[in-house]
Amino acid sequence: MSGTLDERIRAQQTRDPVHNLVTKVNSKQPAYLIWRWIAELTEAIAWLEYLGLAHGDLRPGNLLLDGGNHLKVSDFDCATAYGEASDGLPPPYARVLGADGGEDRNTFGYVGPRTEQFAIGSLIYLMTRGFEPYDSEWLGKDHETKMVSLLRAMKFPPTSDSEVDKVIRNCWYGNYTSVQALNTTVMEICPGIRSRMAKVLDEHVFESAEQECKRLVEEGILDVTQPRRFWYQPPLRQTRIALT
Repeated sequence: MSGTLDERIRAQQTRDPVHNLVTKVNSKQPAYLIWRWIAELTEAIAWLEYLGLAHGDLRPGNLLLDGGNHLKVSDFDCATAYGEASDGLPPPYARVLGADGGEDRNTFGYVGPRTEQFAIGSLIYLMTRGFEPYDSEWLGKDHETKMVSLLRAMKFPPTSDSEVDKVIRNCWYGNYTSVQALNTTVMEICPGIRSRMAKVLDEHVFESAEQECKRLVEEGILDVTQPRRFWYQPPLRQTRIALT
């Protein structure tokens, strides 16, 4: 079954119609599948990191699941170079810095391993629990505001001593020096997971795509002069639409 991670998880929830909170998780994903998703997610984000980029918008709606239950990362229009100021994300996929932020207190800080792994930690929590952090308890009429405050104070939901929860906690506390280090840890926990992951496309597929991109540039359809973004120029029109 294809779709997004958000759709998959929500289909297995029962929600309170008043506060829209999760009251019951009707079924959960098998552990082997969750570990494969974690491996595929961290490997994809580690590759972006290698390019000096952060995805910048890691949340369930941007994670696609194909017919083989493999996870794909989508929606790169918020991709940002490491070291730039972070615009943040809605909780629980970004955290406003508290006292630990020093001069950057009460901001989202700067884009880098800390911001990416924090979002990944909350995504893993979602995968393993069947709901997002704080999505099963009513915090009051200012629910989201209180959630922001809890995250800023680093008062995270309880976790166990399991291997996956250790990864979640390390992500939330920013203990990994890089997303690559996080991915390496995941692979060490599940050494056989790589054989179950999605296969890299054949080289001729990349060559074909490269030739098509070159053709679009040569014909003036694709403008690559904008840094870190591609823009589509429709024929006979002046408006530009960002490709995501």
